[in-house]
Amino acid sequence: MHNLKSATLLYIEPSGHGVMPYCAKCGSSVDPNALFCPRCGSPVDMSATQQTLAPPPFTPSTYTTPPVQPAGRPTGVTILAILQGIAGLVLFLASLAFFVIGAAGSAVAGSLGGGITGAIVGVVATVVGVVFLIIALISFAVMYAFWTGKSWGWWVGLILAVIQVLLGIISLPTGVVSLAIGIIILYYLTRPHVKIWFHEA
Repeated sequence: MHNLKSATLLYIEPSGHGVMPYCAKCGSSVDPNALFCPRCGSPVDMSATQQTLAPPPFTPSTYTTPPVQPAGRPTGVTILAILQGIAGLVLFLASLAFFVIGAAGSAVAGSLGGGITGAIVGVVATVVGVVFLIIALISFAVMYAFWTGKSWGWWVGLILAVIQVLLGIISLPTGVVSLAIGIIILYYLTRPHVKIWFHEA
């Protein structure tokens, strides 16, 4: 007589008709509803087989879709980043020049004993220098965002392109070049591969 505590468990093998249970002791095929092997008489544990056949439980982490990774920085984005860097450098140098002019104007006003013209020149030049410095810093920030693919850089690029388009429309017909460049940049930034680089796809 067979001991039920040491019952032989079923093992399964794939076949053309699905999954077929077999006796682990003698290898004979066994009906899924049988309690004993029809050949050797060994008792079988169907619960173990059902657990083996059961699919793994669904978990969100098991079937999550991997994020889309950019293949690399698009060439157009690299060009825009370089242009932003050049613009930032030019504006920075211009701000330094205006600061020098402002200081010279203040010095002239002081040497003339309170000359109004020199004082006005000094104040205006200093204000223009501050404005140019702020724009230069913004250009450097946009260059960094374009180069590294920061999400906020994409939005800043769109805003700057829209502003350029509006300024081109206002200044027509002389602003036709500015209008065309703004439209091209606006179109380019909305391309799928560019949006992927900025994680906006």
